[in-house]
Amino acid sequence: MLNETLSRLLAGPVAPRQAVNVRLPAFALMSDVGLTRHENQDRAIVAQVGRLHPDVSAFTCLAVSDGMGGMFAGEACAIITLSAFVSGLVSSRNRNGAERLIAAARIADSAVHAFAQGKGGATLSAVLVEETGRAWHLNVGDSRIYIVSDARQRLERITVDDNLQEAFGGHGKELVQFIGIGSSLLPRVGELPPSADQVYITSDGAHYFSPELLQELVIRAGDPKRAAERIIAVSRWLGGPDNATVAAFRPRDLVSTEVATDSAVRVWTPSETTNIVLVPMAPFRQSGPHPESQRPQQADAHPESFDRASSARTARTATRRPGKNKTKKKGGQDREEPQPELLVTVSSDEPSDAADS
Repeated sequence: MLNETLSRLLAGPVAPRQAVNVRLPAFALMSDVGLTRHENQDRAIVAQVGRLHPDVSAFTCLAVSDGMGGMFAGEACAIITLSAFVSGLVSSRNRNGAERLIAAARIADSAVHAFAQGKGGATLSAVLVEETGRAWHLNVGDSRIYIVSDARQRLERITVDDNLQEAFGGHGKELVQFIGIGSSLLPRVGELPPSADQVYITSDGAHYFSPELLQELVIRAGDPKRAAERIIAVSRWLGGPDNATVAAFRPRDLVSTEVATDSAVRVWTPSETTNIVLVPMAPFRQSGPHPESQRPQQADAHPESFDRASSARTARTATRRPGKNKTKKKGGQDREEPQPELLVTVSSDEPSDAADS
């Protein structure tokens, strides 16, 4: 249910240039189609997940996915990647930060592979910040994560592109792994340095120009929101050869931001803010199946199931009623067990276009 809701949200209409209207000073989320592409195959999301159980801390995750151009259904693959990834983070909430990111990435990989059969895929770069202040990052593909540390006022890349040149020291920019490649996926995961004052997650259309220019834009801006605006503007001024997407934030702002309510998942995309309330009618369990054993829901992944009209910015409520599964008693007779009820309430805010900078 959550996966389907996120898929429809991410599949909503994408304007040529968009920026989320954030009332809190926590982050900036911006995306631009560029001057060459006819569609935006980038997707970005921020998910703030509340304390779904007293023993599990709340967290905020920012993620960017770039559908692979020239391959099968790049936009759909990016949508599936982020919807399955965020759903995986919620379902893996009993794990620590690094394990949760890996588990969610493998769930996303399985979902995209089931849809595209290895003929399409997407990148995935994400940072997860727990309410305790600890943070982890994950990278698959050639989207990137940069930081600016407190002590060293310079932009530093903390990810390695999964291409022949950087991963193996060879030649060429062809990706050697991506979300959708299948069981061979090996996500790169690490803990974010405590000294990281600013964090930037970018698709390749936002960092194709020189590292020196990118650093000047960030350092001189002095603020993640202003820097994100300038990165998007410069990527367009220099020709806009690809979709450009930036998620920018200060980790300490995410920690100090008021945490979502216990059963809430608040989601932002570059086009809207959405509140999702999950009401599981079953007790929390600290153990569960390994993510590799979880089969992705094919119906949620198919592009024809992305009903764009369903992303209209109105309140929506869907309830999955308790079902019944048949299991065998010792005597061989069937008995029926009620399944948990899941209530998903979705409300959306109006979008905001990015201001030219």
